[in-house]
Amino acid sequence: MRIVTAPEVMYAVSAHGGRIRTRLAVVKSFASALCIGGGGSVGREGTVVQVGSAFASAVGRLVPRRAS
Repeated sequence: MRIVTAPEVMYAVSAHGGRIRTRLAVVKSFASALCIGGGGSVGREGTVVQVGSAFASAVGRLVPRRAS
């Protein structure tokens, strides 16, 4: 699944159990660093939402959960 905007992150959480590819965080972080380093703008919140949600998804897959 390709995630581009904050609403697509929210859809991934509701429709796919919150699973977002970890590779997304790495690629988005690298691309944002290149863009900002070159004087570009990456927007107000898009990159932070995508990287944060991918990181949280990866942590959620690694940490065991109890059934309630």
